[in-house]
Amino acid sequence: MTRNKRDRIRPTSFLSKTFDMVSHEDYQDVVSWTDDGNSFVIKDVNEFSSRILPLYFRHKNLASFIRQLNMYDFHKSKDSGEQQIFSHPNFVKGQKDLLDHIHRKTSELSQTMANTIKSANEAILNRCIQLQSQQEQMQSTINVLEKKYKDAMEINQKLMMDLINSREREQQIMQMFLNFSQSGYMNNNIN
Repeated sequence: MTRNKRDRIRPTSFLSKTFDMVSHEDYQDVVSWTDDGNSFVIKDVNEFSSRILPLYFRHKNLASFIRQLNMYDFHKSKDSGEQQIFSHPNFVKGQKDLLDHIHRKTSELSQTMANTIKSANEAILNRCIQLQSQQEQMQSTINVLEKKYKDAMEINQKLMMDLINSREREQQIMQMFLNFSQSGYMNNNIN
């Protein structure tokens, strides 16, 4: 995938400042490119920490500067007392455009954590989908049960009305029977 100049990833401030600092003509006695231009050398650690670092960064801490270099995968080539040499394949004299190819390395731990979080998120998402499906099934079952309950209540109400009507008819028949019996009894007694 090629990127045009507008889409190009710009180097971080740390990389740009370090490149400018190493390339600056006024500091060659303290920090400079090696003869082949593939590394840079800090010639005087004390002078570098006290005078040069504060001009480019908000600190005088050489250890902090070296930690930053390590995060960008720079390698220390030589450490002989006052001189320290650092290199990176894309940190080359006169080729500032190569800085675009230098990226912070991610630790295995943070990569493992990212993978764990991703897996956990996928598991949670799958569980949510599963629960949503179960909820939809339960809602469907509830709807069916509510319909059956409503139908049963209507049937029960109809049966109750039939029972009431039946009792009323039974009472009417009993009343008619009593009336008939009494009138028959009375007719027999009159004759």
